[in-house]
Amino acid sequence: MSDQSTRPSIVAVILLAACMIADAQELELSFPPPSDNGALHYNRAILSLSVVPIEERKTLGEPIWEAFGESSKEELSQAISQLTLHARHALRAAQRGSDQTEASFGIDYADLDSNGLPHAQPMLQLGRLLTLAGIGKQIEGDWAGAADLFFSSMKLGAHMTQQPTLIESLVGVEVLENNYYALALWAARCPDVELAKKAYAQLRDDSKFSVMPAKTLAYEASIVEQQIERLKGEYPDGDWSEMLLESLGEYAAVEASLSQHQTKAKEMCIKCGMPASAFESKATFYAYLDSIRDVRKVYLSKVAKCMSVPSASERLQLAARLTNEYAPQFKQLGDNHILDAPRIAGFYLTHSAQKQMARVALASAASRTASGLPSSLQEINLLDETSTMSAYDGSKIEYKALNNGKDIAIKIRAAEVAGTPLPVIEFTSVR
Repeated sequence: MSDQSTRPSIVAVILLAACMIADAQELELSFPPPSDNGALHYNRAILSLSVVPIEERKTLGEPIWEAFGESSKEELSQAISQLTLHARHALRAAQRGSDQTEASFGIDYADLDSNGLPHAQPMLQLGRLLTLAGIGKQIEGDWAGAADLFFSSMKLGAHMTQQPTLIESLVGVEVLENNYYALALWAARCPDVELAKKAYAQLRDDSKFSVMPAKTLAYEASIVEQQIERLKGEYPDGDWSEMLLESLGEYAAVEASLSQHQTKAKEMCIKCGMPASAFESKATFYAYLDSIRDVRKVYLSKVAKCMSVPSASERLQLAARLTNEYAPQFKQLGDNHILDAPRIAGFYLTHSAQKQMARVALASAASRTASGLPSSLQEINLLDETSTMSAYDGSKIEYKALNNGKDIAIKIRAAEVAGTPLPVIEFTSVR
C-alpha cells in the first residue's frame, strides 16, 4: 500500500499546471524594443567609452582642433582609425541615442551640488568622438557617411541643449559648433552637389538643431525653487550643512561630526556674505532662503525673456540693464551666483554667427558648378538677404572663393554691441 502523504494533492497539481501555463505564456512574450529615450543609449555609450585605452581617450578631453590641428592627413587618419576601432561600441550606442527624438537623463536637479552632472563632460567627449569619426570617413572618401556622423553629433549636441541646466546647454553648444566647422570643411571638399544640397536642407531644419536659451534659463528658475525647498526641508536636523558646503564647491570631511560640518558651513556662508542672523532660528533661516529664492527666480525669469528679444542690440542692452539692476541685490544677500546676462547673451549670439558660417559654406557647396564654388554671395542662389547678414549687427558676411573656385573663405567681423564684445568668426577651407 502506497504512502498517501507522499502524493501531491489535486490542488497542488492544479496550481503547478497553472504556473506552467503562465510560464509558457511568459516565454511567448516578444522581446521589448530598444528604449526611445536617447539618454539610455548615451549612458551605454559613456560606459563603453570608459574602457577605451586612456591614452587614446585622452584626445577626446581636448578641443578637436587643438588635439589634431598640427597633424598631417596621414597622422590624423591613423589616429582616428585606431580610436574609432576601440570605441566602436560607444560610437554605435551614441548614434542610436542621437536617432531618438528625446533624451532624459532622469537627474534630480534639486541637488545643490553643481558638480552633480556626471554626464556633461562624457557627453562632450562622445560628441567629439562622433565628429572625429566623421572626419575619418571624409578622409576615406565616404562623403555621405561623414555627413551622417556630423549630423548625429549635432543631434547629440541638440539633446544636451534641451536639458534643464545652463551647464548642459553650454556643452551642447560646443558639440554643435565643432560640427559647424567640420561641415563647412566637408562642404568645400564634397564633390557631390546633390549631397551638399541635402546637407544644407538638413542644417536649415531648426526643429532638429535649434538652441533655446530662454527655455534653459526658465528651467534654471524652476530648479532654484526646488533647491531652496529641499534645503529648507533639511534644516535644522538634516543634511543642510553638507548641501551648503557642496554649493560652495566644498565637501564635508567624512571623519568630521555633524556639528563640525554645520560649524564649517556657517563659517563659509558668512565669509561669502550671508548674514550671521540667518542661522539664529528656523524662521530666520527660512526667511533668508525665501529672499534668495525670490530674487534669483525673478532675475532668471527676466533674463529668460530677454533671450527671446529678436534684435541682438536690444537683447544685449536689456541683459546689461538686468545685471546692473540685480547685482546689488545679490551682493546684499551675500549670494555670489548672479548670472552674467550680457556674457550669456553674447555666447549664444556667437553660436548663431557660427551656424550662419556653416550655412553659407553648405549653400556655397550646393551651388557648385563645373567652374567650381561660387565667386560671391550673390552667386549662391540658396541664400536670401537675411542669411548673408551678420547675426551680430546686420553687417554683410564676407565671402571669397580661393584657388580658382576650389576653396572658400568666410568671415563675420567682430563687433561690440551694447558694450558686449563679440568675436570674429573666420573659416577657410585651405589646409
